[in-house]
Amino acid sequence: MKGFLRVIREVNLVIDSIIVFDMLLNSLIFFLALYLVSVLIGLYPFYSAIPAAMFFIITTYLGFDQSKALLVEQKYPNLNEKLRTAFDNAYVENEVVDDLEEEVTDDLRNVRVSSFIDRKKTAYKTSAIVALCFVILLAAAFGIRFIDVNLLVSELPEFLTAGAGLSPESGDTPAAGAGESSDIYGKEKLAELGAEEIEINLAAMNFEVLSGASFREPPEVEFEETFPDIICADDPGGCGNEQYSEEKTPVEHAELVKNYFLNIAK
Repeated sequence: MKGFLRVIREVNLVIDSIIVFDMLLNSLIFFLALYLVSVLIGLYPFYSAIPAAMFFIITTYLGFDQSKALLVEQKYPNLNEKLRTAFDNAYVENEVVDDLEEEVTDDLRNVRVSSFIDRKKTAYKTSAIVALCFVILLAAAFGIRFIDVNLLVSELPEFLTAGAGLSPESGDTPAAGAGESSDIYGKEKLAELGAEEIEINLAAMNFEVLSGASFREPPEVEFEETFPDIICADDPGGCGNEQYSEEKTPVEHAELVKNYFLNIAK
């Protein structure tokens, strides 16, 4: 293998490394910018890595596809056309080509790698990366958010159906006199009683309330019978003179009162 092929590989490797470094800075700026926008609008920030990775792959591929000899010649005019000619005839063996390759190899020894790096642009890009990181930290620390895209997306179907006069669940056109919702019970939720959450279900058949909360049976209480043994209206003398008065039940209503208490006792 000719020695000039090794020179070509070294030139390509150096130029490709510089291209990767430059595209990496560009992709990092692109990623941080998308990350900041995602934080401000409520999206999951790490989704920004997908377009940033695609940007890095595409730009790096396009950079590798450039002519490395032309890039060197643009920086060093003394190699103009000589380097490309030597690269194009690297597999040709004759005295003219060998002399050209030897001359180009000597000239390449004076080529500096730093001449392909734009220090000013690199400083600007590094400063932009630091600034974006600082702004992202501030936005995350103070919870700055302009809009919530997730909330807008979740409410978009309901907004569209409400604007068209349709039910978001059925999609049918509401009839005249129909309400906005056919669900008269509302949404299910937990009733909070004090510090304990109790879930209550209502049986549709017998309206029995089923609760998962612990409860105690009420104590049994013996009630005294209040039904009078003797109605004073029937026998005023039996009640005694002290218990009988004109303000008590009249005689004409005695039968009605008696039947009332008899029905209660049944």
